[in-house]
Amino acid sequence: MILHSASIQDNTVFSRVFQILYRNEEILLNESMNFSVHLLLDGERVEEALREADFQLNLDLLFTDSEQQ
Repeated sequence: MILHSASIQDNTVFSRVFQILYRNEEILLNESMNFSVHLLLDGERVEEALREADFQLNLDLLFTDSEQQ
């Protein structure tokens, strides 16, 4: 059961909010998110600069018990 649509808030991407009714239930999200990076690079050091860049993607799984809602 989908409760809320996917959204973007304060540079954070949120998938759809869904309800899991059973302990071992599997949910197929089937969502994609596109990210872009804008860098000012020295044309003679492009590969080196990209290797040195610190790209990070943080994922969090958030949940709540139905009793807390």
